[in-house]
Amino acid sequence: MSAPPDRSRPPDPSSVPSAARAAVTLREVADRAGVSMITVSRVLKTPAQVSEATRARGQEAVAALGYVPNLVAGGLRSSRSHLVMALVPTTRGQLFGEMIQSLTDALHGRGFQVMFGEVGYAASREDELLRAIVGRRSP
Repeated sequence: MSAPPDRSRPPDPSSVPSAARAAVTLREVADRAGVSMITVSRVLKTPAQVSEATRARGQEAVAALGYVPNLVAGGLRSSRSHLVMALVPTTRGQLFGEMIQSLTDALHGRGFQVMFGEVGYAASREDELLRAIVGRRSP
């Protein structure tokens, strides 16, 4: 018979499924890298402004902790989401496939992400998706 788990100490973070862990913060990344939060932000957004050694420490901390920037929070600060919503009647067929690929390629090259909503040919579905995306817009 095995011993019961030791609950007097928190579990090793690597043993906790990622969905159950709290999101890693920028401060935690900065602490691990031994730099300021501003420096970590520069490592992520404008890496050319940071020395190679500092950039390497920041990137290692990001990877080790599994840090994922909160794009919603960033959008609130900048009033830009860098997200484009495209509503299409269908994703089937060569024409729409080529259109979706072209749009995605063009916008990705400019720093945007594309979200597609397939509406069929139903105006009610189009209205529903438009309301959903407008409700998530940056102020």
